[in-house]
Amino acid sequence: MLVRRLLVYVWCLLAAVLRLSWRLSTNVLLRRRQSLGVIFSRTVAELFQALGPTYLKLGQLLASRADLIGQEFFEQLVPLFDQLPPIPLEHVREIWQSEFGESLETTFEQFEPLPVASGSVASVFRARLRGGRMVAVKIQRPGLVQVAEADFLFLRLGARFVSLFPPFHYLPVRESVDEMISCIRGQFDFGREVESCNRVRAALVWESSVVVPEIIDHLCGKRVLTMRLVEGLIPQQRLVDAGRQDALRSALQAFYRLVFVEGLVHCDLHPGNLYLLSNGAAVLLDFGFTAELSEHDRLRFAEFFFAMATGDGQCCADIAVKMAATIPAHFDALAFEADISQVVDEAHGSLVKDFQVGRFVAGMFDVQRRHRLKSTTAFTMVALGLLVFEGLINQVDPELDFQQVAQPYIFRASVIGVV
Repeated sequence: MLVRRLLVYVWCLLAAVLRLSWRLSTNVLLRRRQSLGVIFSRTVAELFQALGPTYLKLGQLLASRADLIGQEFFEQLVPLFDQLPPIPLEHVREIWQSEFGESLETTFEQFEPLPVASGSVASVFRARLRGGRMVAVKIQRPGLVQVAEADFLFLRLGARFVSLFPPFHYLPVRESVDEMISCIRGQFDFGREVESCNRVRAALVWESSVVVPEIIDHLCGKRVLTMRLVEGLIPQQRLVDAGRQDALRSALQAFYRLVFVEGLVHCDLHPGNLYLLSNGAAVLLDFGFTAELSEHDRLRFAEFFFAMATGDGQCCADIAVKMAATIPAHFDALAFEADISQVVDEAHGSLVKDFQVGRFVAGMFDVQRRHRLKSTTAFTMVALGLLVFEGLINQVDPELDFQQVAQPYIFRASVIGVV
C-alpha cells in the first residue's frame, strides 16, 4: 500500500503540473480572460480531490479561511465540503448489509439513491424509516482507512523532517501532527462520533438556539451513522440575511461552552458542518474531528483566554510556562514575560474587527520558539478550532466581539472563583 500510495502522489503531482501548464498555455494562446488565481486555485482543488480524504480535509480547513486565501481560491475549494463524487449505491448496499445483516429495503420504506451531500469521509443520503420518520444516513467511503493510514505515515515523516530545522525545534510539530492524525482517524470510526455527538447534544440541551440532530443508535455502526433529518439546511455561502448574525452568535456560544465547560473542541466547523439558519438558530453536524482537553488544560486555557481578553500579559506568560511540555535549563522568565506581554498588549488594544486569531497565535508561537519553550498540543487544537471559526466570523459579522461572548463560559469554568 505504501509504495502504491507513493506512486499515486507522484502521478497526481505530475498530472497537476501538466494540467496547470496546459491551462496557462491555452489561456494565453486562445486569449481567454481567466485570471491566474482561478487557474491555480482550480488545479490545487483538483489535486486535493485526487489525493483523497486526508488532503480533502486540508482543503476544507483552508476553505474555512476565505478571508486569508482569497475569494478565487475559496470558490474553488467550496465544493470539497459536500459536493464530491458520491458513493455508488451498490457500495452503500454492501456496507449496510455488512453492518446490519439486512438489506436497505428491509430497513427503509424509501432510500434516495443520490446523496444530499458527499464529503471527504462519507456521503449522506436522505431516507424514510418504516413508520414514516425521515432520517439522514451517513455512509463511509469504501477503502478510506487504508489510504488514509498511508497518508498518515508520510505526514509523520514530513513532520519529523520539518522538526529538524532550527526554527521548528521548539514548536510541537510532531506532537501536533500526531494529535491531528488522531482526530482525523477518529472520523473513520463512526462509533466514536456517535459518542461525541450524544455528549455534545446533552451539553447543549439547554441552548434552544443550537440544534444537534438526534442519533438513531440502533442504526449506527463503524461505517454507518443514522440521525434525524434536519430539513431546510442552506449552506452558509448561499444564505444572505440578518438572521445569520444571531445564528453565528449562537454557534460561537456553543463552541465556547464545549471548550470551557465540557473540555471538548470541535476542530471542523467548516460550512459543511455548521449551518446558520435565518431564524437565528445554528445547526452543528459531524463530531468526528474533535479533541478532548484534560481538566487541567481546560481550566488553564480558560484562565489564559480571560487574561488575554483583559490584557494581562503577565498572567498569560505564567500560564504558558505552566502548560509547557518542556522548559530549557537557562530559561529567562522575565524576558519571556515581556515578549508575551507585548503580543497580548497588541491584541488587547486592537478593535474587534482588526483582531486576528491567526496573528495572535503566530506571535505566541514565535515567542515560545525564541525562548525555546515547547508547548503542548492542547493550545494548538483550541487555536485550530478558533481559526476555523474566525474565518466564518470575518465573513458574516466582523464586528462580533468573540472575546466578550466567551466571558460567561469562562466564569462557568470557575477559574476566577465563580461557579
